[in-house]
Amino acid sequence: MVLGSGLLLDVPLVELAARFRRLYLVDMVHLPRVRRLAAAFPGVSLLELDVTGTATGLCALGRRQRPVERGELEALFSCPVALPGLESADWVASVNLFSQLPLLPLEAASRLCPAAGETDLLRWQQQILVRHLDWLRQRPACLLADAVQTLRRANGEREVMDYSPWLEVLGPPGAAWSWLLVDEAESGDGSRVEHEVRAWCW
Repeated sequence: MVLGSGLLLDVPLVELAARFRRLYLVDMVHLPRVRRLAAAFPGVSLLELDVTGTATGLCALGRRQRPVERGELEALFSCPVALPGLESADWVASVNLFSQLPLLPLEAASRLCPAAGETDLLRWQQQILVRHLDWLRQRPACLLADAVQTLRRANGEREVMDYSPWLEVLGPPGAAWSWLLVDEAESGDGSRVEHEVRAWCW
């Protein structure tokens, strides 16, 4: 089972489909290009699912006619992740998903709960990330994660998003490499975006 299969740019679909009797590609949305590629392999299935386990709860809170209380979001983000249909996989790969997990839930949380402050959002971010790691560690898995994201501006300024403190619980990675996501020519303003990627298998 591949979590965060996306556009299959980082997923060796041919090799995985040959190795496993059943291969499930899991993401929030599968675009037509991905559906066409997957259809060529009888053992490949697509699942559209929020692996943070928060989408259903956030949608239910959003349908209410009053602002959401911090305690309601605290309860949502702190409960263990339950992902029906994913629990029995023989092997799970989380692919370049880790740093993206909090983005949509926290955007929704800040919109639904105007009283939520920066401290609340940081705590909920941590809970989302830790829950993902806890879920993965309960089964044979592989994690490819952006440990550090760096934006280098043309004027020399740097903006760094460091996710490595949450990943320390896994111990030293089995592999690590630098990934130049956007270079100066692509950005159009002379900036570049670099990711430090780390990988674990257990």
